[in-house]
This record gives sequence, C-alpha cells and structure tokens, in this order.
Amino acid sequence: SVKCGDCQQEYVGETARAVGTRFKEHIGGKYNSAVSEHLANNHHKTDLSNVKILAQEDRWLPRKIREAIQIHRRKPALNRDQGIEIPPILLQLVTGRLPSSRDQNAVTKTSR
Repeated sequence: SVKCGDCQQEYVGETARAVGTRFKEHIGGKYNSAVSEHLANNHHKTDLSNVKILAQEDRWLPRKIREAIQIHRRKPALNRDQGIEIPPILLQLVTGRLPSSRDQNAVTKTSR
C-alpha cells in the first residue's frame, strides 16, 4: 500500500521486487503509474513512511489474488483497476460481503 503524503489517498499493488525499488519507480515519474500521475497532477509528495507491506507471497498467482482481495477490501482511490478477476462468490467467502454493482462494473470493464 502506498499513501499520498498530502491527501492520504491510497494505492494497492503487488510486486515481486524489493519494495524500495518499486516505490522509487512510482514516485520518480519514469513509469506511467497511478501514483506518479497523482503526485505530478496534484503537486503532492510521499515517502517510504507512507508505504506498508500488506502481505508477502513469492508465487505469482497467490500474490495477484492477495492484491485483488486487498483492493476489494480497501477500495483504494488511486487504483486504476481491481486486480485479477475473482468471481464474486469467492470474494464474499474471503471478505464476508458481496461486491457492489460498482465493483462488478469495474471488474467487467478491466477484464475485457
């Protein structure tokens, strides 16, 4: 999780690389990321104190699933998508609630 240091809007993502390396890419503007776009467009800043590792997973698919579940739970404002598509019934089992129609529309749009 990366939070903006100025407005506290959040981004949730996954990476297999070191968190510091990925964070530098997000804030450096070298890569087109939702975080770098937010920081540049709003003249905001953030630093490593606004980064939190939510879970660790070496395997690709479980890491993608964890990311999607965290996006579903946290509803981060800076995310552009919902992560890997997870059937609504499985999200209900994991999180205890069904996705809203807003969630369903976002999943449908990102999976096409």
